[in-house]
Amino acid sequence: MLTPEIVRWSRASSKQPIVVYPEVERGNPANANCVVRYLLNTPGLLGGPVRFDEGDLLFAYSPQFAVGLGDVPLLRFPLVDTRIFHPEPARPRSGACFYASKYQLTHGQRVFGLPAGAVEITRDEPDSFAPEQIAEMFRSSEAFYAFENTALGNEAIACHCPTVLMPNPFLQKPRGLSQEDWHGIAWGTDPAEVERARTTVVQGADRYRTFANEVPDQIRRFIELTQSAAGRCAEPADIFLPQWAPVPVPVAPAKEIVRSIRAESDLSWRTAMRIAYEALRGALRSSWRRVRHLILAVFGGS
Repeated sequence: MLTPEIVRWSRASSKQPIVVYPEVERGNPANANCVVRYLLNTPGLLGGPVRFDEGDLLFAYSPQFAVGLGDVPLLRFPLVDTRIFHPEPARPRSGACFYASKYQLTHGQRVFGLPAGAVEITRDEPDSFAPEQIAEMFRSSEAFYAFENTALGNEAIACHCPTVLMPNPFLQKPRGLSQEDWHGIAWGTDPAEVERARTTVVQGADRYRTFANEVPDQIRRFIELTQSAAGRCAEPADIFLPQWAPVPVPVAPAKEIVRSIRAESDLSWRTAMRIAYEALRGALRSSWRRVRHLILAVFGGS
């Protein structure tokens, strides 16, 4: 974890900090000179910008997340624990399972198009299955149905269980995928499409293992590109994160806290207010409601 001590060491050693933001992060809150945007989803889909600064380095977890952004190198860390999710021992397959967590709980939708008796996979519930139990289910099911993006799809394929993506307003068809990328995956429940996924699922599992073997080269490429970019920067940036603001004594006026923070860094009034809020909350050891009322009272009309 990045700490003020690491930043001070980097500055003393004339090291250029390299800050990696997920694609949902707006701006450059850490004030870094060398900025990396790691595209873990399609830009803008979960909020955040759809375009990035010309000087930002882009890396993508999947080619589909970088459509229209040029030649973006991949940084694809394996998400499947193949010690748990694997096809052995093979057994007769019957029935199906599905996952629709956010689709149901966040979006308030009802599942559709499932075979009779399909078993629901949940998360963070008292009766949720353990990973080992899910793997056993994948090894014995004819298909896994997903109503949203989930790593369970890759885990099912690793167990030679085809994944059926259920088209809905909250799950758009992935863009920029090759024919091989669809091995083991069906888009919708058309029988021919599901059969294609079933007959290519072993190839899909093999392809995923190939991706995992490419990770060391991708990491080396990441290091080369980021170090090259850092070397082109004139001087190390003065990295600052809001959570590093010193905690004031409870009697310090809130407005003076903000002024002192702004005097020591190039922060907007709004950002300084947020830092003061967090600092006061910690100093007063009070509920967020009380601190919020205090901040609003002090800054009213500012």
